[in-house]
Amino acid sequence: MRDLSGRRLRCVGALSTLLALAVSGPAAAAPPTFTGPTPFTTGSFPAAVEAADLNADGRPDLVTANANTNGAGGNTVLTNTTAAGAAVPSFTGPTAFDAFLGPSDVTAADVNADGRPDLVTANNGNSGSSGTSVLTNTTAAGAAAPTFSGPTPFAAGTDATSVVAADLNGDGRPDLATSNSEEAAGVTVLMNTSTPGAATPSFTGPTPFAAGNRPWSIVAADINRDGRPDLATANAGSSGGVAGVTVLLNRTTDGAAVPSFAAPAPVDTGPFPLGVAAADLNADGKVDLVTASNFPGENSVLVNTTPAGATAPSFAGAMSFPAGAAPYSVAASDLNSDGKPDLVTANYNAPHVDGNAATGNTVLINVTEPGDELPDFTGPTPFTTGDDPRSVAASDLNGDGRPDLATANNRPEVSAGNTVLLNTTPFPFAAGPSSLAFGGQPSGTISAPQTVTLSNSTDATLPVAVRLSGNVDDMLISRNGCTGGVPANDSCAVAVRFAPTATGPRAATLTLDPAGPQSTDVALSGTGGALPQGPSGPAGPTGATGPTGAPGPAGATGPAGPRGRDARVRCAVAKRKKGSRRVRVTCRVRLVGVRAASWRLTRAGRTRATGTLRSGRATLRLGRLAPGRYTLRIAGRPAASIRVRRP
Repeated sequence: MRDLSGRRLRCVGALSTLLALAVSGPAAAAPPTFTGPTPFTTGSFPAAVEAADLNADGRPDLVTANANTNGAGGNTVLTNTTAAGAAVPSFTGPTAFDAFLGPSDVTAADVNADGRPDLVTANNGNSGSSGTSVLTNTTAAGAAAPTFSGPTPFAAGTDATSVVAADLNGDGRPDLATSNSEEAAGVTVLMNTSTPGAATPSFTGPTPFAAGNRPWSIVAADINRDGRPDLATANAGSSGGVAGVTVLLNRTTDGAAVPSFAAPAPVDTGPFPLGVAAADLNADGKVDLVTASNFPGENSVLVNTTPAGATAPSFAGAMSFPAGAAPYSVAASDLNSDGKPDLVTANYNAPHVDGNAATGNTVLINVTEPGDELPDFTGPTPFTTGDDPRSVAASDLNGDGRPDLATANNRPEVSAGNTVLLNTTPFPFAAGPSSLAFGGQPSGTISAPQTVTLSNSTDATLPVAVRLSGNVDDMLISRNGCTGGVPANDSCAVAVRFAPTATGPRAATLTLDPAGPQSTDVALSGTGGALPQGPSGPAGPTGATGPTGAPGPAGATGPAGPRGRDARVRCAVAKRKKGSRRVRVTCRVRLVGVRAASWRLTRAGRTRATGTLRSGRATLRLGRLAPGRYTLRIAGRPAASIRVRRP
């Protein structure tokens, strides 16, 4: 079956009809761009590359597993010396370290909990007893050259081809799992028992588990969202892709000394899968799987449909996307900074097809729209590497916020054992202006709106979060036209108003945070002023004469009686609305001795409102007042004190 773009589509199970109807040709997204490749020397026949900051200088270094060695130089390390933002990468080395016989894969993990990543190698040339080896990192922070102790051997299965580190029993220590291409027990698990800071690591096991036919690579990911990492293997010996992936759901209890997994669950893929990666490709919160299917030259995507906590995994039928010639491994990384994982493959036979390595890496850009169940990609876009690329790692090597690509090229010419492609793909998100100045605005009033425009240069909607910080009571987002995200190759706007609650300078920050590594802050500023004062009102009437005081002693004048009142006032403060600082205040007034009088509402000596009472009984609706203490004056004298509390 083929979809509307001509891609082959495999559909199995109940979702086959959904897949056949829903998959359509991708939009023509702008291709990614890279500089290079820049070659670097490694050991002989590098089979895998890993990026990790080995000397704690904030830059990821590169380590290779070199297959054609008998121990010495089994791992080589290139120490990253690339300046931040540099257009050309630079590394020192390679520095060689022993790794026993035939290293085929390497991963970095802090095995002994000392804060430094150690190196774990799968040794394909050893029959079990030293199928895995660990180099313990002793490199000082910032050192120009790495140092390691070891290697310490640990048993695995026969012909270990891949290794992954993950905390399988929830004790905070990374355990190890290998895929063993020539072993009936295709997966072996080593449980980490290393003491924190120990110079020599320790593991129990290996514990064997069945997998598919010739499991070639392995990945750890929480497939059923129960909080425990599960295991998935790509099975190179699968016929036509039947059971090309095997999933082992983790049943290990917290702190258990022995691992436990459910029976292997087979999942069909493209033919001859060699590499497997895990990533949430459609942003539904579930980890999907993708394989590098070597024979047809494609990536097979398995959309995860497993319910949370399920005891058996489930996936939609394999979707095929083109790659290069003979894909050997695949990695998922957000290469164009739009918040969605893209796919990059190392294509082992590219030079054998076109005479050079121009398609050594191919990139598929993820253009899946928010809410779509089925992922979609554009490409593949080819990039030149060295000869016979077998492994690819994505990591920001020059500190510019974009993941770069490093490949392990498996030819004997070690001068280009690693090649590096620096990512120059433009960031897709832009916002302007960078600041909004509102000038002076009387306190308690609202300004006209000003807008910030957000733009998206990708072919898929870019979700964006909009939030305020600082004096958030003074700045209001009056309209957010980007609630559904920034449309593909389009723009949207956010409108802001200034409503000062106090006098003096007021400032806030509007943060626009799209999916991906970008985040833009827009400075908001304004000055709160006093309310404008109107002309003085007419003088109020004279109050009524108070009662005569008690007569004093003969010949003396008695004390003056109390002054009469002009009004009796009762004020009520309404219940505050949710999310509002202001409340409605109403006062009922009864005039004493007069039929009319002027009134004035003041705060901190400043007039907020005025009027005239023209009957003996009246109701004053003073409107929605900000927090503070107010005085109601009638006929020039205080008649009531009103306090509006802060929320």
